[in-house]
Amino acid sequence: MNSPQIFSTTHNPGFLLVNPANQINSVKLSDENFLLWRLQVLAGIRGLGLEPFIVEHPVVPSQVKSENGVAETMNPNFITWNRQDQLLFSFLLASMSESVQSQMIGCHTSSQLWTRVTQLFATRSKARAMQYKLQLQTLKKGGLGMKDYLSKMKGYIDILAACGHSIPEDDQILYVLGGIGVEYDSVVVHVTSRVDTLNLSEVGALLLAHEARIEAYNTTGNSTSPSVNVTTVHSQKKTENSSQSANFQAGYRGRGRGRNGRGGRRPWHNNSRPVCQICGKP
Repeated sequence: MNSPQIFSTTHNPGFLLVNPANQINSVKLSDENFLLWRLQVLAGIRGLGLEPFIVEHPVVPSQVKSENGVAETMNPNFITWNRQDQLLFSFLLASMSESVQSQMIGCHTSSQLWTRVTQLFATRSKARAMQYKLQLQTLKKGGLGMKDYLSKMKGYIDILAACGHSIPEDDQILYVLGGIGVEYDSVVVHVTSRVDTLNLSEVGALLLAHEARIEAYNTTGNSTSPSVNVTTVHSQKKTENSSQSANFQAGYRGRGRGRNGRGGRRPWHNNSRPVCQICGKP
């Protein structure tokens, strides 16, 4: 932020004017960003000591003053105050988009301008704060990278803080942990079971480190799911057992034909179970 320009006046050399036009505004007011615009502009106004000009009922010097109780002349204090007010008015108007500027027609002082813009966007900002709370509660990592996911979470948290809805850090951590997948369960258990409390930055560092481990495993490790391996082993064992049972039954049948002498088969129960060679029962 550049240093403000200061002007002395011919009417009152002891009164200094501050030109807020040198303030750097990266955000222009639109229908979508009132909270951020207000945060930025209000900080500059307070820093320059110009906040008395935007209150709803500013203290305005009298326009004229009497000399010797008879003659009336223009009050130099009012002239200086009016010049300062118009500099601030111009700065505020320049920080708005054209669509918002058109709604400021009829305002002549900084106080009128600030009051109107606050009234216009107060209801909208409240609704938008509720929207950001909902987005914070429902945001999921999904296919986002962990860094992008944490940035989105932090953005919603900062915007809510800017409009007077600060969220305790413990709740911030719970929101972050609630939006990640089951592959991060070990981190969730570690964070929630600690006796000492971690801050949001430390939790973010743990999640980023765990994501790096997952990516390293997917790059160099076995990509087949363990559950798939277990299923394959069970299927192979089942096939082997079935094959061994068939061979066992075929062997008994072969021996039956050998002992019969007539080449016939021994009686079978449902053609599936072998018959005892001694007692003749299945």
